[in-house]
Amino acid sequence: MRRDKEASAMATMAAGDEPRNATIYTVAERAGVSHQTVSRYLKGESLRPKNRDAVVAALADLDYQVNDIARTLATKKPGRIGAFVFDVDDWAP
Repeated sequence: MRRDKEASAMATMAAGDEPRNATIYTVAERAGVSHQTVSRYLKGESLRPKNRDAVVAALADLDYQVNDIARTLATKKPGRIGAFVFDVDDWAP
């Protein structure tokens, strides 16, 4: 299924239209690197300067934005802390 999405995104790009939301696959294609390289860059891992520059340029070209909802679903770590306080008078003087 992932390859189908990648193929449809590439077909859209080939037709001259940019896909609605850039994926790491479209960024990788634009940068001329693998999707693993793009993933490593997004995680903050070190890359060869040539690859890093290509990925940064492709990310800017495609106006890539990390999908926080997808990341939360994939990692199962929401990164949010919340507290319900029913009566503030119990906590404050």
